[in-house]
Amino acid sequence: MLPRRASGLVSLQTLNLIGCYNLRYLPFLGKMTCLRHLNLTGCEQLTDMPAGIERLHQLQTLPLYVASFSRSDILKTLDQLNPFHNLNLSALEQLNLYGKLNLTHLETVWNAVEAKTARLMMKKNLDSLGLYWGAYQRRSQDVDKSLGIVPKRREASMVGFQVTRAEEILNSLQPPKNIKKLVINGYPGIRFAAWALPEYVIAVEIANCQNCRHLPALGNLLRLKTLYLHGMHGVRSIGTEFYGDGADIRFSSLEELRLSEFPNLEEWSSTNSENSFPSLRKLTVKRCPKLAHIPSPQSLQHLELQDCNPTLTSVGSLSLLSVLVLENIPGLLTFPEGFIASACLSSLKILSCPKLRSLPLQIRNLTALNH
Repeated sequence: MLPRRASGLVSLQTLNLIGCYNLRYLPFLGKMTCLRHLNLTGCEQLTDMPAGIERLHQLQTLPLYVASFSRSDILKTLDQLNPFHNLNLSALEQLNLYGKLNLTHLETVWNAVEAKTARLMMKKNLDSLGLYWGAYQRRSQDVDKSLGIVPKRREASMVGFQVTRAEEILNSLQPPKNIKKLVINGYPGIRFAAWALPEYVIAVEIANCQNCRHLPALGNLLRLKTLYLHGMHGVRSIGTEFYGDGADIRFSSLEELRLSEFPNLEEWSSTNSENSFPSLRKLTVKRCPKLAHIPSPQSLQHLELQDCNPTLTSVGSLSLLSVLVLENIPGLLTFPEGFIASACLSSLKILSCPKLRSLPLQIRNLTALNH
């Protein structure tokens, strides 16, 4: 724990606690009214935000905000008719934050009224927003390392929130319009929020939303460049709703798409495929054993398939493909001819494909192949 006397540093402007992984509590900070930067990145064990943080009106940097059950949980249980009692996120209301803000443990937020007190829509200086039902966990063998986090549930002493309540809370946490990166992790609802994603968003990560049955409309985001989707067990098909409405070309700026841990996904609609993903350069599909088809735009340069159905390798000629990775595809019997058609192929990696007995003779024509 940070020493209590630290709260007496009334002229302090920067408090950097990066990497204090075992820090669980912070002392009262209400007297540090000059504080501009409170960096809690990596404080994964932090259980609550410090008292008095709502008084820090000059605060600009706060990358981590830990939601928590209030200290009056018993009173809430006895008097559930008073939704304004000790609101969890209200400390954010008056803070004019810049840069990145990650809200964790949103499963402890009491209701939509409490969520609205954060007034995220008004924080126009934020450029990155993360909404996490759960906590940070730096490393895990069960999650794609590119995402960096997985939900780690608290042992709550109260009855868990209903799915409908989680959906109402997400609807009340609408991000500001000029946000550039949005992360939603561990969300337990079935449907995503009714609000449209910000038009200026460049990167979207949606992970471990295991109850969701459909993906949100993303294809009409004209500036979207990277899209990571992970751990969506409830999604059985990616349909036309994924492509969105109102745009002639869908995913017009998307350069990288990563799809992983969709164990029940069976279908990926190719509707308007000729007008979709014109800029896609890198496509990664992992642990989607039932999926039989993926889009294969001619712009594709990097393709990775891991723990997938061998039918995914049946793609058309990819003339610009330079990197190909096939890993752990036990049912793969023959090397797909479509991959040999690329004169640009410079890197070929085949791992754990035990039934693949030979490579075609045409591989000797790949003059660019060096790895």
